[in-house]
Amino acid sequence: MFTQILTVIAPVFLIAGLGYLWTRRGGSFDTATIGSLVMYIGSPCLVFSSLTKIHLDGEAFSAVLTASVAVIVGCLAAGSVLLLALRKSLPTFLPSLVHPNTGNMGLPLSLMAFGETGLALAISYYFVNSVSQYTIGMSLSSGRFSPAMLLRQPIIWSVLAALTWRYAGWAVPEFLAGTTQLLGNLVIPAMLLMLGNSLSRLHIADLGTASLLAVARLGLG
Repeated sequence: MFTQILTVIAPVFLIAGLGYLWTRRGGSFDTATIGSLVMYIGSPCLVFSSLTKIHLDGEAFSAVLTASVAVIVGCLAAGSVLLLALRKSLPTFLPSLVHPNTGNMGLPLSLMAFGETGLALAISYYFVNSVSQYTIGMSLSSGRFSPAMLLRQPIIWSVLAALTWRYAGWAVPEFLAGTTQLLGNLVIPAMLLMLGNSLSRLHIADLGTASLLAVARLGLG
């Protein structure tokens, strides 16, 4: 059992660790460029490639979407009660309790643990979480919601394109399948390197609060 767990999590920690060490040793890391490539090119290609290549049962996909919404609603309610009890600011802390790191951590772990089918199902949760971040998350943090911001997110359109392609029964041309697969392959290692880079720059102002909310996030999960 330990060997199986290590096989799943070791690549995630090793690649994130490389990103951490690279930045700590003074290596150049253009977060803006890499982040833009991942968000606007790599992630949409990964979503399209995974959802069109892997034959998922429609009921399983719908079940994950429904469960994802339920998880977010449950975390929103429980997180609000916890923060009110602790007298902590909801706009400051609630988004981090509601929206876990389903990209940098969730997708690689799902791929390592459950293969490409697990990745495809994880993408459906990632999709719901992303929509929630740009609606509920932004509303909590800034006090306003911009539909235009949500519509500018590439993952929205890539999921819609993939589902349209699947349910229309169209065959993905080989050149398009190969291109989206190659570009999608850059996402997971790039995300993990970015995670390591972010951790190397992290400064904790209040360790007690951070630790308490970290444990609470795990409990809610």
